[in-house]
Amino acid sequence: SFTKAGQPWFAWEWLSDVLMGGIHQDFGLTGIVLVSLLLLGATSVCVYRSTQAESGHRVIAIVLTGLAMSASTVHWLARPHLVTPFFAALFCWVLNRTERKRIPAIVWTLPFLTILWVNLHGGFFVGIVLLITYAIGAAAEELIHRTRRNGWFRARKYLLTAGTCAIASLVNPYGYRLHIHVAQYFGASFYLQRISEFQSIDFHSFTAADFETLLMLAIAAAAWHLGAGRLVHVLLLLSWSHLALFSARNIPIFAVVAAPGIGLAVREFLE
Repeated sequence: SFTKAGQPWFAWEWLSDVLMGGIHQDFGLTGIVLVSLLLLGATSVCVYRSTQAESGHRVIAIVLTGLAMSASTVHWLARPHLVTPFFAALFCWVLNRTERKRIPAIVWTLPFLTILWVNLHGGFFVGIVLLITYAIGAAAEELIHRTRRNGWFRARKYLLTAGTCAIASLVNPYGYRLHIHVAQYFGASFYLQRISEFQSIDFHSFTAADFETLLMLAIAAAAWHLGAGRLVHVLLLLSWSHLALFSARNIPIFAVVAAPGIGLAVREFLE
């Protein structure tokens, strides 16, 4: 870092660095690879459990989980960013369970997960974005179905949880300065234009086929949910489809977020 001597440095993955450093010291690169595989496996389990609960069918869940994980291979690297798809899948599992069973208490586990997430990787804001998306979708459904009391209760619950997660994300070595740094980093066109993983995916590549299949399913599922008035799923599927097309780095998050919503649409279509 001699070119930035004396400049502030944000170790926004400090906890991952410490853990991976310890693993490397004891087990070498083999240990890093094995831990990365375990993390990908845990992500697969979260996606499967969430998709199976929404689709009600194990075969559908297995197929969609396999497709989602295959699409996410574009970013399978032994780096701290692997924790973000895992936490995104975990957040979706909790939120979908809350929507399905109307268990408001379970969402209060998310701020505690945010504290861990913010110290492991800078993608912690994805969880807050997911919560805000659920809140907007719930409020929009209230306007359509005119179930004012239930609709606003759901929206308020998600907004409060998003606010609590935002406060929880301040529990890091840099406090609010980390948030400013992340915003400046992703707002800098220099990085977005020159770093390959921030570019759109090359659809001529072999790995793009799985993403393209999942993308078409997501758009079709969004249309199905729109007809059913489930605007939470519509917003999730369309917003992350757009972000995945904008940047290849967003594809793993899109994959784990989209699979449960697609599973629900497939179940209703088959019924």
